[in-house]
Amino acid sequence: MPGPGYRLYEQIGKGGYGRVFRARLDNGQIVAIKRLSSGTPRRDHIESFHKESMFAGQLDHPNIVAVMGVDEEHAGRLSLIMEFVDGVDLMRYMGQGRLSAAASLYIGRALLSALAHAHETARLVHRDVSPHNVLISWNGEVKLSDFGVAKLSGQGPTKGGQHRGKNHYMSPEQWQGCPLDARSDLFAAGIILYQLFAGRSPLGESDEDIWSFFSGATKLLPLHERCPELPPELCAVVMRLLEYDPTARHESARAVLDVLPDWPHGRDELVAQLHRLRELGAFTRRPSRRRTRRLERSMLAAALLLGLGVGMAASWQLWRPEPPATSNTWGADWRDMADTLIDAVTQPPATETPASTGGDEPQTHPVTAADTGQQATPRGLASRVDSKIRTSDARPLWIRTVNEGTRESFCSEYLKHHHLTQWGPTNENHSTLRVKAVRALDPIEPR
Repeated sequence: MPGPGYRLYEQIGKGGYGRVFRARLDNGQIVAIKRLSSGTPRRDHIESFHKESMFAGQLDHPNIVAVMGVDEEHAGRLSLIMEFVDGVDLMRYMGQGRLSAAASLYIGRALLSALAHAHETARLVHRDVSPHNVLISWNGEVKLSDFGVAKLSGQGPTKGGQHRGKNHYMSPEQWQGCPLDARSDLFAAGIILYQLFAGRSPLGESDEDIWSFFSGATKLLPLHERCPELPPELCAVVMRLLEYDPTARHESARAVLDVLPDWPHGRDELVAQLHRLRELGAFTRRPSRRRTRRLERSMLAAALLLGLGVGMAASWQLWRPEPPATSNTWGADWRDMADTLIDAVTQPPATETPASTGGDEPQTHPVTAADTGQQATPRGLASRVDSKIRTSDARPLWIRTVNEGTRESFCSEYLKHHHLTQWGPTNENHSTLRVKAVRALDPIEPR
């Protein structure tokens, strides 16, 4: 159950130890709620929640997701109340293809501006700068989120020597477990900038490529060789951010902003591309893996039931004896039966109506209320059709393929579907009635 003061809606994200939901506060404000996963929370997860609340509470910047506080729920569960960004994360956005150079530069400058504020105001090292934690709203706002693993500049590695952050965006010194400063975040920002401009990571796609670079065995391909259309000075700034030695990088994010060009119309191009992709359904949320597995199981069960039904039907067809061949074609026989059916319905009953006794010859019997009344009944119609067909060319086919129960069922369906509920003439011509009759006879036609 949601905690007091807000109401949860759909899930919009998921992390290593919690899920993020869209929610509405009691005052009507739409927010994002990050909740610890169910079960007994780990101590380090609780510490990350409080740390993110404390660190983000010190930051007030348009390019940083605002954190409003921590709410402790029943059973020890925690929720982090944050600003809601209506849009997508940068990872999903980059997954739709390369961005324009102006839009890429705009995103990169916004990210560096957020880092400059965090580094200068609170001396924080984010330690998890990645496209997953860069949010982009539909109107072009760019915001850095998730300070849960942040540390003060100069602090040592995490207790136990664990690496925090994502391997594909981790600096060499972070991978080696060294004390970190702002330049570690700048390396991650450089990877994102390179990826924005080139459409791929400078470190490669596999873990082997990353370990090869971290071990110093390989060098990065210069950005100007992959994107020769970019200005050389822009490529030089990005490649300096990616220097293996942190002392060779820029001193601060502010210093990068001072030398990074600021092209016009970047935000406009970003918003235009976002809206085009959104209209095409590029950001439609896929079903969760759990929901997909449930759907797959349901489809498998349905397929098994369908296969069982097909097998039973096939067995019935194999078991049922084939009718002997006749001199007439099936089509002609069924047309005769259809014409006889039409005659039985459209012609008023005689004073006496033949009734089937199971033999080859009809016998007469007194007219019943079902035959003489205004309402056409399945039994009466079946009797009349049986009588007429037994004296027609379709007689051999009718006797072999249709028993008494089938006749009544067939006539009942014919009356119901074609609304022929009264004896006597109809407003439909003979051709139309024949089409209806043939369709009605189709379920009992041998194949």
